[in-house]
Amino acid sequence: MSVGAKIRRIIGGILMILISFLLILTVTVDSSAGIGLIMAFISVWLIVYGIRLLHYYSKMARYMVGGKTILILGFVVMDLGLFTFSLLDVHSSIIILYLLGVYAFSGAIDVMRAFEQRKNESPWKWKLATGFIEISVALTALVGGVFFRSSTIVVLIFALGIAYSAVARIVDAFIKKPMMAIL
Repeated sequence: MSVGAKIRRIIGGILMILISFLLILTVTVDSSAGIGLIMAFISVWLIVYGIRLLHYYSKMARYMVGGKTILILGFVVMDLGLFTFSLLDVHSSIIILYLLGVYAFSGAIDVMRAFEQRKNESPWKWKLATGFIEISVALTALVGGVFFRSSTIVVLIFALGIAYSAVARIVDAFIKKPMMAIL
C-alpha cells in the first residue's frame, strides 16, 4: 500500500469516527433522526463510490480485461445509492432491515475475502475477525430492534459498529502486507 493510500485510509477512518460521534449525539437529542441520518450517509457514500467506479472505468478500466464489469458495478452501486436515498421517507422498520442487510452483507464479504486470502497464503485472520464482528453487530442490532422495538438501540449499535470499522481501517493502514511480484 502506498503512502497516499495509507493517508487516505487514515483520513477515512477519522471521518468515520466523527460520523459515529455525530450519530450518537443525534440519537441523544432526537431518537428518530438517527436512522434517517444513517440512510443519508449510506446513500451519499454509495452514490460517490458509484461515480468513482464510473470515473475509473472511463480513465483506465475500459482498456482492461473485465473492465465492463467495473462499468456495470459502477451503475449498480450508484443505482443502489439512489434507491437508498429514496427510502428516507419510508417507515423506520423497513430502513432498519435494509441497514441490517447492508451491514451483514459487508461482514459476509469480509469473511469471504479472508478465506480467499488464506488460500493465497496472505494474512487473513484480521479480515476474518472484522467480518465476524460486523455480522455479529448486525445480528445484535436485529435483536435490539425486534425484541426491544427501539430505533435508538439500533442506531447506537450501528454507531459503535462504524467506530469499530473506523479503528479497524486505521489499524489496517499500518499493517505491513506482502507485495506480490509477477515474474
